[in-house]
Amino acid sequence: MRPTPTPPVRLVLILGLFTVVGPLGIDMYLPAFPAIAASFSADAGAVQLSLVSYLLALSFGQAIWGPLADVYGRRRPLVAGLLLATTACLGAAVAPSLEALVVLRFCQGLGACAAVVIARSIARDTGEGDSVARLLATMAIIQGVSPMFAPFLGSVLLIVAPWPAIFLVTGALAATALFFARFRLPETLPEARRAANVRGAFARYLDLLRDRHFMLTVLANAAASGMFFSYLSGSPHVLITLNGMSPQGFGILFGANAMMMIGAAQVGARIIRRAPVARVLRVVSLFTVAATLLFVVAALSGAPPLWLVIALISAPLVIQGTLHPINAMRALSNYPHAAGAASAAMGIIQYASGSIASAIGGLLANDTAVPMAGMMALYAIACATLVRFSLAAERTRASV
Repeated sequence: MRPTPTPPVRLVLILGLFTVVGPLGIDMYLPAFPAIAASFSADAGAVQLSLVSYLLALSFGQAIWGPLADVYGRRRPLVAGLLLATTACLGAAVAPSLEALVVLRFCQGLGACAAVVIARSIARDTGEGDSVARLLATMAIIQGVSPMFAPFLGSVLLIVAPWPAIFLVTGALAATALFFARFRLPETLPEARRAANVRGAFARYLDLLRDRHFMLTVLANAAASGMFFSYLSGSPHVLITLNGMSPQGFGILFGANAMMMIGAAQVGARIIRRAPVARVLRVVSLFTVAATLLFVVAALSGAPPLWLVIALISAPLVIQGTLHPINAMRALSNYPHAAGAASAAMGIIQYASGSIASAIGGLLANDTAVPMAGMMALYAIACATLVRFSLAAERTRASV
């Protein structure tokens, strides 16, 4: 197969910026949960609703932006979404009540999800073959790693400023992305490939739902995201409240995990050049199951030492750095004509899984790490099962 040209560095950097707008909005304020609760005289469960509302908007908002991007092109919906996200961030910084914060976080997520879904669509627009695969993999790594750095940045901000400063910074990031979308991004969707109308664009979801390989691949990634968000929503309580870790130490841990995820992703990219993708996916998913089950055993044993909790949390998260890029490429590879809808469907299911995990984790939270460990293990088992089914569907498609 003839190699395709490498995407321009500027395009890679711009799409990387769009990719981090959503994840940073999720995780950067996690270390501020106790401070937000104190500011509004609320408990941790109530503050967690601001995370759930953001995740719900980030998930289901993609159902709107994806088809709109297939009809009107990539730039116009992207600019509208980033403008909404920027405005909502500034509002969250001056929210007068927790209820207002929850609503503004929903608006922030609704705008940020435009950047998430349309960035993947633009990547798919750039061509075929190796260059698109590399670009999608790079974006998937950035999206997976940025949540690890975000709490560290948030914890550093909390040293010098109160918690509203976090939303001012995320607003500045969204505003920067808005500038590049409006003035530096070319339109990548040709007129000939645009859907005739919004109704036709939304109808493409039916084709996706009927595609067994696409759905199983996306559901496997969604299960991995559920495990990840079980950790994100539960870790402030488990590590800071129960184990006495400082917000700064919490942030440093996330940064360390980020570096290890980058390394794991690079190792995974090298491995799949020499080993079958199916074998890599099976090994990664089974390792994750084993690590999370060990975490459950440790949590049930009483009060495990902090170092053991950190090790048993970090191991499955780091190895997941190899799974997301592979599954993202597998899911989108067959839909160059409907990249917006396919990307949206993938994002909807992924973040819906994260929303559910966060909500259940908040309801089950107690004075132990058992709820978080149990949720992580259940999602890891679901991911391993769905990976096997998706690989079987891929073999069936290839044989037809």
